[in-house]
Amino acid sequence: MSRLPSVRVAAVTALLLAAPFASAQEPSSEPLPPLPTPPVAPLPPGPATSGAASSAGAPPSASAPAAPGAVGAPPASVPGAAPPAGALSDRDLGLAGDGGAQLAAAPAEDAPRPRVVTGKEFRPSLKGAGGFQYAQAHGVPITGGRLRLGVGAQNDSSAYYAVLSILHGSTAEGLRTWDLRGSISADLLRTGILRLGIDLEMGYLVVRRVTVDSRMWALGLGGGVHGSVDVYAFGPRDDHAVFLEGKLDAHLHFGSAFVWGPSALVGIRY
Repeated sequence: MSRLPSVRVAAVTALLLAAPFASAQEPSSEPLPPLPTPPVAPLPPGPATSGAASSAGAPPSASAPAAPGAVGAPPASVPGAAPPAGALSDRDLGLAGDGGAQLAAAPAEDAPRPRVVTGKEFRPSLKGAGGFQYAQAHGVPITGGRLRLGVGAQNDSSAYYAVLSILHGSTAEGLRTWDLRGSISADLLRTGILRLGIDLEMGYLVVRRVTVDSRMWALGLGGGVHGSVDVYAFGPRDDHAVFLEGKLDAHLHFGSAFVWGPSALVGIRY
């Protein structure tokens, strides 16, 4: 009985010492905030849905991209965020600003490009001229009309034509005279509206006889020089024109018939 008071004193002392620890261990009355729950990616429709329960532990299929935020899904892009390490930027690709728009606007390599015509490139050309011809054969004057038709090509500095030329006239005594010539005509110099060139010709001269009703003819070779002035130029490069042309030619025919003379022509070149 003598030890009872000491036991009580020890119990009260223990309770007083344990009271602060008991108050610190009491749970707070305020509720904790809920933990965020990641969104669950929907399962693809079809037969794969029926087997989803059996393959719950299997990794997601590589053919079906996972939703953003799901396990194994690529991180969603955030505006203004830095690109991931190793990613190529527009600057790396040589693009500035809107690189995608530039790639979309870039023309395809196989697209046809418009053909550019330069001044040195030859272009098809036609020309025709007609006018008056004066000539002499062994000192006998011949007058008549001359017609020249040519086809060829030209550029901004020169032109070349194959020409067919016909003369129909008469001598001072009234003898009918013809000639038929084939020639190569070249405009070797072109400065503005002025053209200068040469001609190489071959053809026949035909003269009607006086005494009998027959014709004399002879094959001949010759050449000449010509110059023309464009009176009215037109076309994309001003190479088409209405022109005035002067020509001087000379020919030596078999039988020692020497024929020479000038001609004045008006023509069109296209």
